[in-house]
Amino acid sequence: HFDNLKELYLSRTNIGENCIKYLSECKQLDKLEILALSRINLGKNGLKFLIECKQFYNLKALDLSSNDIQDTGVMYLIECN
Repeated sequence: HFDNLKELYLSRTNIGENCIKYLSECKQLDKLEILALSRINLGKNGLKFLIECKQFYNLKALDLSSNDIQDTGVMYLIECN
């Protein structure tokens, strides 16, 4: 159970965009404060799942380093506020 999970480190794993979609839909992750997703081959679609996620409103840190999110992904990030 993830009800009290505050930190999740998935860096350097090959979890794929389907897993990102699952994480973004997981209501038990609403207390998550730190999400590390560096070097997971995250693309713009996976990034879009994260940005559209309503459960991650408590996030204080999101590590997306070393992912190929391209210009479109950067624009998603800029416009999400």
